[in-house]
Amino acid sequence: MIFAKPFEQITKADIDQLLANQVPEGRELDYKEQLPSNALEDKREYLADLTSFANTSGGLLIFGIQEQRDANNRPTGVPGAAQGLQGINADTEIRRLESFQLTGVERRVPTVRIKSINGFATGPVILVHIPKSWAGPHMVTLGGVHRFYARNERGKYLMDWHQIRSSFVLSDSVAERIRNFRYERVARISAGELPSALQGTARVILHILPLSAFEAAPNIDLLALRNNINLLRPPGWKYSNGWSNRPNFDGFLRWIEQNSYVQLFRSGAIEAVEAYLINWQGGCIPWPALEKQIVGVLRDYLNTLPQLRIEPPMVCALSFLRVKDFRIVRERETGFPIGRGIDRDELLLPEVFIEDLPADVPVSLRPVFDTLWQSAGSDRCESYDAQGRFLLDDRA
Repeated sequence: MIFAKPFEQITKADIDQLLANQVPEGRELDYKEQLPSNALEDKREYLADLTSFANTSGGLLIFGIQEQRDANNRPTGVPGAAQGLQGINADTEIRRLESFQLTGVERRVPTVRIKSINGFATGPVILVHIPKSWAGPHMVTLGGVHRFYARNERGKYLMDWHQIRSSFVLSDSVAERIRNFRYERVARISAGELPSALQGTARVILHILPLSAFEAAPNIDLLALRNNINLLRPPGWKYSNGWSNRPNFDGFLRWIEQNSYVQLFRSGAIEAVEAYLINWQGGCIPWPALEKQIVGVLRDYLNTLPQLRIEPPMVCALSFLRVKDFRIVRERETGFPIGRGIDRDELLLPEVFIEDLPADVPVSLRPVFDTLWQSAGSDRCESYDAQGRFLLDDRA
């Protein structure tokens, strides 16, 4: 990691420190004196840099930095001066850079972030942050080429056939590890192995599983949760007088006694379990209360992740336990059931892939909720209109 802070918090002082310490280019850092033009070769070179970071371990492109030169006037990779970019409109250039990968990369690199920093001699410096991608490998296709790039300490290079094959195998193995983690955790919860006691027997389980949690070494500040009680609040917190928290063997736990808990694992995976609403009326899934809670909790957690340095892409998975013969019931007051009873004890609903943040949570969850309602004998979830718009106000 180049800077020991989130990308959004990088300032001119951090760039100045790179120059003062003569930090050279390498596997995760590349200096550029000028922005790429709209010429084919310049755009292709930018995309090669972008994908090489994404296909390796992520990194940072900094535009507006002059490199020192050797005796033959070749760039050395050591920063010489931060003059900035003269005569540009930063917002226009950021949009232009964002547009480059829309048609020139197969598949699009998720979560690329770009910002400008002012205060330099002739104009702003532009930073492009490219995280390691767990959806790769990514291929440059602009202008009819088909090239895979990676990086080492000397810069980017073309990947050979064996490296490309290994990257595809790695993507498949990460997906398998995610599925195995979900199945194992659901089995443990079903067996009563809980970090906090819960009422009843039915359970609603939400997993947020960053792909990085299943490959990279963990880099999660667990105690950030102790210092900020509003990070990763347990389900149902709006209707509670408070909740408890503590570090544990798995990571960090917050819970509402008998009602719910949220567990942050050391890897960055998150597990939230709800027992109050699902057991409140016995044999009923209360609509719309439960769906509103799920949408609100997932949105809350996704908004929290950048503060914990957990980045997309990620898989979100919703599971129900001990719900055989449960029926969806309209509003608590009427208790009018919809459809038929669920025909099995466990529902492991379809997984949702979140490629970037912020995410449209209701849109992402629609196939999940549709499957839930279809499991109870209905055609589709009634929380959406015919155009797919979410009808509920989960923020209330």
